Amino acid sequence: MVKPPPSCSISGDAGAAPGLKLTSVLLGSRIARPVQLLGAPDGSKRAFIVSQTGRIFVASNLDVNSAATDWLNLEKNVESTGPQSGLLGLAFDPAFTQNGRIYVSYTRRQGTTLQLVVSRLLVAAPPSGAPDPASEVVLLQVDLQSDTHVSGPIAFGPEGYLYIGTSDGGQDGDPQDNAKNLGSLLGKILRIDVSKGDSSYLVPLGNPLVGQVGVREEIWAYGLRNPSRLSIDALNGAVWASDQGQSTTEEINTITAGGNYGWNGLQGIDCYKPMKNCSLADVIPPTSSYPRTDGSSVIGGLIYRGQKLPGLYGSYVFGDQASGTLWALPPVDDQLTSFKRTTLGRSDRAVVGFGADADGELYVLDSKEGAICRVDPPDGTPPTLTWPLLLSKTGFFSDLPTRKLGPGILSYDVNTELWSDGAGKERGLYLPAGAKITYNDDTTSWEPPVGAVTIKSFLIGGKAIETRLLRREADGWHGASYRWNQAGTDANLMTSNAAVAVPGQVWLYPSRADCLRCHTKAASQVLGLSTAQMNRDHDVQGNGTVASQITTFKQLGVFSNPPSQDPTMLTRFPSPTDLTAPLAVRARAYLHANCAHCHQPGGLADATFDIRFNTPLASSGLCGVAPQKGDAGVPGSQLITLGSPLTSVMWLRMTSLNPTLRMPTLGTTVIDSTGANLIYDWIKGLATCN
Repeated sequence: MVKPPPSCSISGDAGAAPGLKLTSVLLGSRIARPVQLLGAPDGSKRAFIVSQTGRIFVASNLDVNSAATDWLNLEKNVESTGPQSGLLGLAFDPAFTQNGRIYVSYTRRQGTTLQLVVSRLLVAAPPSGAPDPASEVVLLQVDLQSDTHVSGPIAFGPEGYLYIGTSDGGQDGDPQDNAKNLGSLLGKILRIDVSKGDSSYLVPLGNPLVGQVGVREEIWAYGLRNPSRLSIDALNGAVWASDQGQSTTEEINTITAGGNYGWNGLQGIDCYKPMKNCSLADVIPPTSSYPRTDGSSVIGGLIYRGQKLPGLYGSYVFGDQASGTLWALPPVDDQLTSFKRTTLGRSDRAVVGFGADADGELYVLDSKEGAICRVDPPDGTPPTLTWPLLLSKTGFFSDLPTRKLGPGILSYDVNTELWSDGAGKERGLYLPAGAKITYNDDTTSWEPPVGAVTIKSFLIGGKAIETRLLRREADGWHGASYRWNQAGTDANLMTSNAAVAVPGQVWLYPSRADCLRCHTKAASQVLGLSTAQMNRDHDVQGNGTVASQITTFKQLGVFSNPPSQDPTMLTRFPSPTDLTAPLAVRARAYLHANCAHCHQPGGLADATFDIRFNTPLASSGLCGVAPQKGDAGVPGSQLITLGSPLTSVMWLRMTSLNPTLRMPTLGTTVIDSTGANLIYDWIKGLATCN
């Protein structure tokens, strides 16, 4: 009879976390030497557990009394006699549910040589089938020099490329200087493109060493000793690696393209070779490190994105195999430039791995007893948050996958959109019961009440990728962004900005601070709720009735001071493509919608011109004015040169992707060709500044 693992336990300072307890799951199984746990990528509750012995197990769920069964057995191929050698990693292809491809990393013997290999296998009838061992194709192999320390974690990044961690070869001190040698794959984080589906791989053109002579172009970062655990945050694409030290220091690194992490010149932030006066030039210091007095074998984890432990949300959680201590690195700021190590507790486990299930909940893996431990709040009830961690918990949608707004939430649209890299948009407005909007004529923003929430979803190719919320509080508006999952079933609260590849482009998710760089106080912070923008027909209640938005709002009693005029008598911005409207009106409306939130008195822009719709061009500070921020590479250019868009900085910046020139400076990587052509034609036709 298989002996079930013992109960897990944890004690110590809860720090910033809401307190923790460890709950043993899969008591019907004991998995020898577990190193990785992954939730199924197909929307099911299945979980996969990787054993260093060469086997992968699957469980239909991670309940206390559930059991895991064999899913893949590679024991015949895997060399697992060393303390760190064996089956080390599993990654599902981003298109796994369609192509059935999985990737594994492990050590094997080729004669007397120990190798790290990365290979691909195929799952029949994905996603529910099992891999066929006979389908294995080795894609990459790296000769090692010792099994003293071995690493080989793998993970896919958001751009669809496979990241691989390699040790420096395994010999103490890296005597051959492999980690710093750019001609070697040892001591590195690699990035490769495995999308061909054959026995080879490609080097992504964006890798930092592409085109250089005498180097391995697969290298993404270097100067690592033993990056035994690797994880990539699903929300912002940040790459994290734990690097086990030689003798004094353990470290956690956030990996950047081309980064040098110092080994074997540095160990943590201390000199190793030479022992004194070592060069720190171009070395990226650890995100966090700790001395061997706190533990002697760091085990990297992941960014927590679950719901049960809101105090940990957005924190990197990791531990130490020797001491059993668990730590978190909560971000100090929403730009993720600083983290503070916080002790979560000391367990009695030999911590060898962390994992997340399909819901993002956290698990700790124990090599001593083969225990799989779920991390829970102490009383099982997480505290209530003002901003739910899942969009589904906000209550704003009655059917989230179709983005159907909940009862009483008003759908709306605007006449002239803020450019958002070609994304489609769906908008909603929530008003607290009995609360009303203060109406304003013309282009002045309406004033929603405290507690109002604007809801805006962004779609690329008809698929939702982001939903942004703005909520009015007594001290102003506060924003947050939710990133949709691949299945389109829910969206996670973002804690930082991120750049993520989506079909045909890169999508920029804003941080909470970024939101207020556009939603400025000068522009009343809500950009679309004004008469000029809202004066159009739309199905406000989602019942199929298309009518004037202003009239419908008035009939619903939304306004505290409803307008007396018929909407046809009120200001209305035209669409940029409405050729029945005068060119100048279309151009000024476009500039108002896209630029005036910063470029007006009190706005955040340093420039002094005023681009609001009602500001006469002669008073705007644009015509014939030399630019304060450079000539955009065109000597003699002006902000607007009458009749000459090619020497007008306004148009030059709109059509540049150079980050030092680009306007707008935030949130866009795609040129708005329709808007650029509109402004080109307008400037081309300007004969005077009147």
